[in-house]
Amino acid sequence: MKENLGFSVHEVANAFLCFPSEETIPSLGNGHINDTFLATDENTGIQVVLQRINTHVFREPEKVVENHLTIYNHLTLQPSRLKLLQPIVSQSGEYLYKDIHGNAWRAVKYIPDTFAIESASSADIIYPAAKILGLYLRELSTLSAEKLYDTIPNFHNSILRTRAFSYAVKYGIPERIKEAKKEIQWVREHQSIFIKITRLSLPFRAVHNDAKIGNILFDKNNGQACAVIDWDTTMRGSFLSDFGDMVRTISTTTAEDDPNLSAVHVDYHRFEALTSGWLDGVGSILTSVERENLLLGAHWLILEQAIRFLGDYLVGDKYYKIKYPDHNLIRAKNQLKLFQSLLEQETELKKLIL
Repeated sequence: MKENLGFSVHEVANAFLCFPSEETIPSLGNGHINDTFLATDENTGIQVVLQRINTHVFREPEKVVENHLTIYNHLTLQPSRLKLLQPIVSQSGEYLYKDIHGNAWRAVKYIPDTFAIESASSADIIYPAAKILGLYLRELSTLSAEKLYDTIPNFHNSILRTRAFSYAVKYGIPERIKEAKKEIQWVREHQSIFIKITRLSLPFRAVHNDAKIGNILFDKNNGQACAVIDWDTTMRGSFLSDFGDMVRTISTTTAEDDPNLSAVHVDYHRFEALTSGWLDGVGSILTSVERENLLLGAHWLILEQAIRFLGDYLVGDKYYKIKYPDHNLIRAKNQLKLFQSLLEQETELKKLIL
């Protein structure tokens, strides 16, 4: 029986020369942005990953597909140690397919015998995960970032995000502004970090921009990290933001919406494992300015995410999905506690980097 999703995954599979049985094509992964499916050709057994690109987030899906091709072609021209997401061309000869409803789709070959995880239970997992994220950046370091489109313009433009936050504080819901008075003040006291980042004159790099453990595949046979996935936001940026994103999502054992703030902290041993792994992966390509300011990158990304959650709360939860009325406020408090933990341990954590 075919699915009733408002679009036909079978139609899309056929367009990419994959002919599955009439059974429902299963979804794949836990992504929050795109819709992903795993189709298996009933004759050849070949498996294809089909992905409907969310055009509310990626308004020009052609650029997403073009970037993927640029990255893939670059990585295949060198002895890459990564397993790669090989793009598949459609019957029309294009890598982007538009279905009868106007949905934008692309396809890649499935990487067999792999698995993904959403969180790291130990440093033994964190080190190889961070290392492969660093290796991905190293292998992209000879690709000019100017060759990549900005698939989400101003993605980490914290100055613009600060302006949006100021607007939320001024024109948001009065009751919520009053409720979040302490958090608003905290942000105001520390948002000068964003100015510091802009004054560093960091080199533009091709960076992942969503460096988290959920975007890594592990080999089922040996447990080793073997692939970096979700290249949609790989574009021009800074190594500091990728490192900061890792710290934000991997260095703590708590979820970003955990209301138990006493449990939210940067775990020294997890930070040590991710720093060691990432630096081993990146190798010698870091400039002195980049390395000296890696910890500032962690401050940057954590605070940026905090103001996004807090700003959304103030205007009535317009962007992030929520499960209860104060969900975004809890998320913001959580990130600010993580930021505070980073500040308190700054001296010791810096020793692991320099």
